[in-house]
Amino acid sequence: MIAATAGAGVAGLPCFLGDAHAGLVKLEHDAKRFSRDIWLVTHRDLKRSHLVRTVMTYLAESFASAPGLAIR
Repeated sequence: MIAATAGAGVAGLPCFLGDAHAGLVKLEHDAKRFSRDIWLVTHRDLKRSHLVRTVMTYLAESFASAPGLAIR
């Protein structure tokens, strides 16, 4: 993102990042959609912790409700 903002080329960015920078221009293309997976990982001893579950639920709901993001 920094290189693209500096004019060094293009970058495959999620919309929520690219749209936040006025100096970047969205390019439309017919190619397959670019996507990245985000994994929420925790140690097996902590996965049942109320605090850890609360944070994981919050993150999953935040991504689900954010424009330009999707949960599969």
